[in-house]
Amino acid sequence: MARVPLSLIGVSLTLFLTGRPLGATVTIGIVILAGIEINHGLVLLSYVRQL
Repeated sequence: MARVPLSLIGVSLTLFLTGRPLGATVTIGIVILAGIEINHGLVLLSYVRQL
């Protein structure tokens, strides 16, 4: 679960450095990124349990 806040920090830093505003497409991208991170964490957790 620590991956989601870290990815949000990366998104915020990238938006700040490039000077881009937080728009609808960026928000959709953040939601998709959070979903991917959660899915990856669940797959990793199930793999560890399997081992």
